[in-house]
Amino acid sequence: MNVGLLVYFMVYERLLHVQVKRLEVLLTKCKETIKANKEWTQQLVSDKETIQKQLELKIQEHDLLRVCSMQCVYCVMLNFFAFCRAHST
Repeated sequence: MNVGLLVYFMVYERLLHVQVKRLEVLLTKCKETIKANKEWTQQLVSDKETIQKQLELKIQEHDLLRVCSMQCVYCVMLNFFAFCRAHST
């Protein structure tokens, strides 16, 4: 085999080795980024669920207060009408 050709293949092999190492490093970084994004997404989903539960509780509280408020208005009106009837005669 020609010495020049042998040197060429050795240099080519070395270049391929360097490129493989570079790609392995890049793959590792990609895997780390994917893992970090997955953890971040899981945290966001957890936060969303917590906030959704808080919102549902606030809605229930609001509805309860609205009903109680309407009942209070009704009671005040009944008392007012009873007072008016009692003092009109």
